[in-house]
Amino acid sequence: MNKRFAEIVPQAPVDMAYTYEVPADMALKTGMRVIIPFGGRNVVGFVTAVHETRPDLAAIRPVTSVIDSEAIFNDKFISLARSIGAWYVAKLGDVYQCALPSGKSRKHRVAQSARETAAPPVLSPVQQRACDEILASDARIHLLHGITGSGKTEVYISLCREVLSRGRSVIFLVPEISLSTQLYTRFERVFGNDLVLYHSETSPNYRLDCWCRFFAGEKHIVVGTRSAVFLQAPDLGLIVIDEEHDHSYKDSSSPRYNARRVATFRSEIEGCKVVLGSATPSLESFYSATKGPIHLATLAERYGSARLPEVEIVETDETVSPRLRALTLEQTREGNQAIFLLNRRGFAPVVYCTSCKKRQMCPDCSIPLTLHRGGFLICHTCEYKRPMSPRCDYCKEDSLITLGSGTQSIEEQIEREFPALAVKRMDRDSMRSKKDYDTAISGMEQGHFDILIGTQMVAKGFDFANVTLIGVLAADMGLALPDFRALERTFSLLVQVSGRCGRADKPGRVVIQSMCGEGAFWESVVRSDYISFYNDEIAKRREAGYPPFVRLVRIVFRGKDESRVLEAASGAAQLLRKWLDAQKNIVLGPAPAPYERIATNYRWQIVIKSGDIAPLRRALRELPPFAGVYFEIDVDPVDLL
Repeated sequence: MNKRFAEIVPQAPVDMAYTYEVPADMALKTGMRVIIPFGGRNVVGFVTAVHETRPDLAAIRPVTSVIDSEAIFNDKFISLARSIGAWYVAKLGDVYQCALPSGKSRKHRVAQSARETAAPPVLSPVQQRACDEILASDARIHLLHGITGSGKTEVYISLCREVLSRGRSVIFLVPEISLSTQLYTRFERVFGNDLVLYHSETSPNYRLDCWCRFFAGEKHIVVGTRSAVFLQAPDLGLIVIDEEHDHSYKDSSSPRYNARRVATFRSEIEGCKVVLGSATPSLESFYSATKGPIHLATLAERYGSARLPEVEIVETDETVSPRLRALTLEQTREGNQAIFLLNRRGFAPVVYCTSCKKRQMCPDCSIPLTLHRGGFLICHTCEYKRPMSPRCDYCKEDSLITLGSGTQSIEEQIEREFPALAVKRMDRDSMRSKKDYDTAISGMEQGHFDILIGTQMVAKGFDFANVTLIGVLAADMGLALPDFRALERTFSLLVQVSGRCGRADKPGRVVIQSMCGEGAFWESVVRSDYISFYNDEIAKRREAGYPPFVRLVRIVFRGKDESRVLEAASGAAQLLRKWLDAQKNIVLGPAPAPYERIATNYRWQIVIKSGDIAPLRRALRELPPFAGVYFEIDVDPVDLL
């Protein structure tokens, strides 16, 4: 019997496959995971080819063991991994590690019990037209721009039914775990048990079982968050990315992919359609839709008898203005519910010394500490934590005070303001598990809570029929961030949270509290007028040279020794300016990152505005290592913080 060899990508930051010998008694196929010796230890490897051609190497080590009893990825996935690695200038090993499930056994099986299905939703003429346009169009990428409450989900369901009727499979992405659970329940009523749920709160073995069932064609719909975009199917027909503007679709660790871009790669490789849906699309997506590469379908009216809420701006520095208080009492007396948004966690965001005039900072980051309930100061970047003391870290005087309010403080204030009402908080500190999400969502649906308070997660996709009032506290908080997308993010957040009310047959009211609520931006917010906002903002982007008119690449250098970090960043900038055409690739920096120090590491960054990214990618791969300094490349960053 001829010897066999395998090309294997190690689960490590490497950019190639290595050759190993396959033991004679080992049943090994392309698409399996194995254990291999690499770098002095045993690591997981991903088999990309099996053959009988011995390479010209003096010694070839054998595969240690096999993890999977069957293949869990195919040739299309191998092509996808190459595309992701090339686009994001990422190591191939990091791509495989990020994209494939980590479970080792399939002990936790997906339930197989039969479930009764409900009748599919009846589409309005506007919805049916959008659905027909998408199905009939030759374009593979589609943007469904529908105002909040326009019934985008009903269109998605109809598209899914059509794709399933052709024997093909569907991936449906949402930006939050809580939304995936809610949508899974809704889809289950229509599609029965022909679907799986895939997100990070489920166990690794459960995710592996979901992956394998979808890969084998046993299940035809997957509902999940960002990583579900990688699930394989025998014949993938549709990828839906709901709330496509959301920055949660961008991974913050290598390979720093965006699920929207990965879906585009899969469309090219597998011939499936991609539908991006949002009431406030990213400027890049809407620009592409107006120029032709993306097909635009529009839902310009709310579904059924629902109407857009009445939005008003109240200029105030109070936590709850008299106007918001009066409307809250009025609406809850009538048996309705309210949502209050404050996009700031914790109890008090500023701990300030009246003697030396300094904010208390994280000792490991250039980030202010936030006071949380229980008397702890916490860094929201590195999670450093210590008890609150009245003594200042700098001048040692007992002169600390707290300024401002976070969601924990607001919760206490709202409970004092409305003692007869049931209040629930939803933020990263209170939502620690799937059970926490389920309790909050079911409690709102069943009317157990009168007021839901939360950060931006309360603005994402929830459909509570009895919510008739939205209160936005400190609405202009995000406008001061040093990022060119600050205005876009704030507009999207305000319009999205406004859309959470008045979704059934009850009219909705929105009170947006701001320090200064005048100007074209606020007029667009009041009218939920995305087109006006887009026209103003796209003109500014064109003039300043930001996406979608250029591509951005951000390189962040970090290390313990600031002088070394600066030296490395300066050296890299010098090399890039030498290698690149200055007319097509503008190298900015190096400069300190907005958060200059995180987890004891100093951070400097280079930002490149690129009009010709192919040579830039080649140059980035040629950057040498710098002793004592780590650098990360982020292609198409969603923020510059």
